[in-house]
Amino acid sequence: MTESEEQLLGGSVLVVDDDATARRSLTRILNAHGYRTSEAESGKAALNILSRESYDVVVLDLMMPGMSGVEVCQLIRKNPQFGRVPVVLVTAYDEKEYRIQGKQAGAEDFLVKPVDEIELTVRIRNLVMLRRYYQHLEKERAKLQQTVDEQSTLIGKA
Repeated sequence: MTESEEQLLGGSVLVVDDDATARRSLTRILNAHGYRTSEAESGKAALNILSRESYDVVVLDLMMPGMSGVEVCQLIRKNPQFGRVPVVLVTAYDEKEYRIQGKQAGAEDFLVKPVDEIELTVRIRNLVMLRRYYQHLEKERAKLQQTVDEQSTLIGKA
């Protein structure tokens, strides 16, 4: 996908990291690739933002004070209001144990700091495309269900 195609795809990303430098770095990269971003400095702040606004992807630091990225991911997965938003966990630790914890919590992907710009943008692009595809399928399913319901009503009246 070319850069102009990527910018047409766009997408919204919530970047969550207690380290302001890391958060700004991820935001700067994503903005340069055409993504609309918001930032949160904690898990609690991220959940508050998600309760008010929908995002295509959440990029979430694994190790944060108060509430870890794994805990935040679990809470995102438990809340249907968040619409199954994809979560990418980011950490400085490249250990299998952390990847397993993240996947068990429901994260779609896992990146190791320092995050490579190309790897980050490719993964975000793929998750945004997947999210849009699932949203399209859900709309089509709802339209099909409405048609079935209407037909059932007509058959019942005959």
